[in-house]
Amino acid sequence: VFGDHGALQQKFAPKFAPGIYYDKDFMRPQANVWKPIKENGCKLYALDEEGVIYETRTLYQQMRIGIDAISMLDGVFTWGKDQFEMIKEAYPDMDKKGHITGNPRSDVLGDNTEIYFGLDAKKYKEKYGPYILVNSSFSHTRTAERIKSLCGDFPEESEKFYLERQDFQEKLAYAFVDGIAEFAKKCPYNVVVRPHPNRNAFVQEFFDAMGDLPNVHILRSGDSNAWIYGSEMMIHGG
Repeated sequence: VFGDHGALQQKFAPKFAPGIYYDKDFMRPQANVWKPIKENGCKLYALDEEGVIYETRTLYQQMRIGIDAISMLDGVFTWGKDQFEMIKEAYPDMDKKGHITGNPRSDVLGDNTEIYFGLDAKKYKEKYGPYILVNSSFSHTRTAERIKSLCGDFPEESEKFYLERQDFQEKLAYAFVDGIAEFAKKCPYNVVVRPHPNRNAFVQEFFDAMGDLPNVHILRSGDSNAWIYGSEMMIHGG
């Protein structure tokens, strides 16, 4: 069964017959989410989707590795050797559970892209014609307070880093919205703007800046891979 992350975790997986449950990270809150799934007899596996790029090893270990959560897993997959070793520094049992596999995302975006995303991409092109895609994911809303809730204890230097990044991201986001509005006014194509679907931040700002432009479509639906595959070009912020 493949489906929406939140719905699978909360509604469906705890009721499954025993099988395999595969998740996209092993952060601290996952321990509570996985408990009923594990008690139902499922094996737990995970690969951290954000494990390929990180600010520092220490910040990654504090933010992305929940020891209680990762301890529940039957297997941990990694993007490569670097991530494997980084997790092992914080979680010694990695030698028993870890597997260096790469990420299947790399496969579906290769020669098989047409198979996975071609049909949706064709629908988008039929509806919007040749379009420029604008994706954005500004994380300024992830304040130090939010990160503390995910990580527990948080060193002062890490908190300083995230507070400064929060300030920078906010300035960047406003500049990005204004820039895209100017671009859309001059662009001969349709412009499809997709704010990150899991964040409310700056959706209203996009509408305020360009909601009345006839060639702009501000949407929050569909798989980003299909939107990218169907576009003439993508502009990304975040």
